[in-house]
Amino acid sequence: MAEDALQECFVKIWRYSNKYDSKKAKLFTWLYRIARNTAIDKLRSNSKKLDTEIQINNSNVYKLPAYQLNQDTIDLKKHVATLEPKYQIVLKALYFEGMTQQEASEELDIPLGTIKSRLKIGLRELRKIYNP
Repeated sequence: MAEDALQECFVKIWRYSNKYDSKKAKLFTWLYRIARNTAIDKLRSNSKKLDTEIQINNSNVYKLPAYQLNQDTIDLKKHVATLEPKYQIVLKALYFEGMTQQEASEELDIPLGTIKSRLKIGLRELRKIYNP
């Protein structure tokens, strides 16, 4: 698991190397934060996998008839595109690009509190679509 975390850490550093800003943090601090967050994410995902093992034979998910699925609400990207652009940007960064709220804040140059507010409002608007 440590080797996987280290590999993911190197990939993130390589992918986001152009986003490093020496005015915001020292290089060591930036690298440390990426490594720490990657390790924490790896531990959390591993513990979730151990806690919730899926039993396909006992699952109802695969036995749902097609008429029970709401065909209008399946395509998430299509529904996100109907939101205001400021909410679209945040939802796309967090859910489709896999950024953390902090990474999205830095990448989009939007304060962290604004990211959280836009996420909350965007999800509320999507909830209206999925639960009319």
